[in-house]
Amino acid sequence: LARWIRRSLGLSSEQRLEDLRDASRAACQREMRVVEATNIPSGRVLAAVGWRTDPGPTVIARPSPRENARFLWGRGLYLALRGATEGPRLVTDARTWEQRGSRAFGAELLAPQDGVMQMYSTDESEIGRDGAMAPRVSANCALPACGSLTRGPRMSMRWRSSRLIG
Repeated sequence: LARWIRRSLGLSSEQRLEDLRDASRAACQREMRVVEATNIPSGRVLAAVGWRTDPGPTVIARPSPRENARFLWGRGLYLALRGATEGPRLVTDARTWEQRGSRAFGAELLAPQDGVMQMYSTDESEIGRDGAMAPRVSANCALPACGSLTRGPRMSMRWRSSRLIG
């Protein structure tokens, strides 16, 4: 889905998605609305996601640094698209398939695996046998450059393989 959205927008795997509302318009012909709410308590719930016929997907999240927020909003868009008929959803740090899917969608939408590989790895030793990216892409490496996450000591994204790049 993330790749289809990027293709619909005419973005190559190296280009930055500037505005997630463009992704929302490409996916469902409606603009995503983001509301920052200071009354969401800290903890495992990161945001709430709902769908209204007008304006469309709505993500309600606590204020956070811009690049972290973009990843969270991307996750929210996935949950809104996937569960539009099932009512409101939560974006959490849980390890359910739905939450894992939202993290994979957000990462691929903002930092496509093909683009990260092209930007940071020409050495075959850094790429797994099946062409997969290393297991952890450090926040010091690809994701800040692609505009999805900021640097931080505990932030990382997991992919399939066994070497650390960074």
